[in-house]
Amino acid sequence: MYFSIPSVSNNNVDPLEWWRINESQYPNLSRMAHDYLSIPSTSVPSEQCFSLSKNLISDNRNKLAGKIIRICMILKLW
Repeated sequence: MYFSIPSVSNNNVDPLEWWRINESQYPNLSRMAHDYLSIPSTSVPSEQCFSLSKNLISDNRNKLAGKIIRICMILKLW
């Protein structure tokens, strides 16, 4: 049924809003679209991870094992 509807080529249509309106017709696709389309397009979490590791691995602590570094980073995030 989804593939038989005409495509929307208008750039003013919000995809999340379209899926919310058509949620009753396509419940599974709507949930999948909401999960996929709501992912933030930012690299902040990865940049924070690199900053955290830069602060953890200093000149004095450059011999730490990878396992210890991962444990310290996880503990710091908690």
